Amino acid sequence: MADSVAVLPAFSFAEKIEEVATFLAHQLPGADNDKQAWLQSVRESITVPAAAVEEGEDAPTQGAELSQEKKDAVVEKLVKTTEVVNGGLEASERDVESTHLVFQSLLISDFNDEQRYQRVVESVCKGAAVASSKARMEAALRVLIHAYNLTPADSKLRPTILLSTLRVLSTSEHLDVIALPLPINVIENSVSVWSLPTSEKAQWLQQVADIYENAKTAKIGSTDALKTTALQLRVLALIIAEGSDQKAVDSALASALKIENNYELVPVLKVQGVRDGMSSEMKELVRLFEENVELNECLGWVQSHESFLSGLGLSTEDITRKLRLLALVSLCASSVNRDIPYSEVVQTLSVEEDLVEAWVIDAIHANLLKARLSQPKKTLRVQSVASRAFGQTEWKLLEKRLGEWKSTLEEVHGVVADAIKRDQEPSYAGGRRNVKKTHAPAEVAAAPAQTSEA
Repeated sequence: MADSVAVLPAFSFAEKIEEVATFLAHQLPGADNDKQAWLQSVRESITVPAAAVEEGEDAPTQGAELSQEKKDAVVEKLVKTTEVVNGGLEASERDVESTHLVFQSLLISDFNDEQRYQRVVESVCKGAAVASSKARMEAALRVLIHAYNLTPADSKLRPTILLSTLRVLSTSEHLDVIALPLPINVIENSVSVWSLPTSEKAQWLQQVADIYENAKTAKIGSTDALKTTALQLRVLALIIAEGSDQKAVDSALASALKIENNYELVPVLKVQGVRDGMSSEMKELVRLFEENVELNECLGWVQSHESFLSGLGLSTEDITRKLRLLALVSLCASSVNRDIPYSEVVQTLSVEEDLVEAWVIDAIHANLLKARLSQPKKTLRVQSVASRAFGQTEWKLLEKRLGEWKSTLEEVHGVVADAIKRDQEPSYAGGRRNVKKTHAPAEVAAAPAQTSEA
């Protein structure tokens, strides 16, 4: 959510009150007479007699010498009415957005009253939760985005607005949290300037992570992205809560490794301070997961660093299992013909042949690869595989495969072109076109000719 502020006309206090009151009057339940009476009461509350009236003039003036007490009273009246009508979201989208901008300007810029404005935000969230259409929900989202942007960057109200917005989106029937993209670097920058205690910042990050982790979206591929963001938020929360020393960073990375089917550390390493803040032992462990390291080297490192792993709450059995599965991924990714005999899997994983199928099925369930097992042939046919790393070796392998695919396609194209050419060329014999004669079936040829009666 980028910091951008809408430009508003230079309205006076009385003009802002008139704008908001007129909007709210139309959203109030009841008869038109009651609505008009309410609006008139607001107008009267901001109208005072002129301090000096020239002869022949007895018209009151609005806003002149209005006491702060009376201003507070009329603003409180508008805030309470906004709560009654749930933000007034059932009005036209344009009116909702423009009126709330004026109201935000009045409360934040003129009054610096974040407590009252928080009540307005909560009323908008309440209205969004029961929005009658996607358009109403989108109007509420725009109001909340403006509310965030109009609030000072270090305000305590910002995290409240953002968290409320995400909660509304996570339960909405019309939109989901994908409607409000929040890259991890944007969240990091925002959290760093909020005037909140460290513990509250960490708690806020955990709450947002819960929303992302449990969010449902219809957009293809977005569920994994949301879970990745949730993991990043939890790591950031741990670092903020415990500090950015090596122990805290190692603990944050260990929390990612403890997730059963998580083999990807790149998203965590993108969190500010993680890659540079981890210990030398953790750097070695990350290298084993990031690079295509031989399994024997991986297993040797795990055995020699058992105390380091146990100190972080990591099980050597779990780490060994993940490294074995990643070794299988590397084998499948480097296979040229995509058919791998069981014997190669046995050699790569250092396991018995009767365990090969179990390891492959485990990798499939972990979404590391798609493959089919052939028990009679004792081969593994790889359909697709996740890539552990993409370096010079992987580029060369990709280039080789693309060359093979290109040659295959050229051969297929040549065969098809020859077949089309043969079908289009006529066959000639003795300078005349040789047309193959066809004969009607016997029963048709023997049918008597039809005659018409006069």
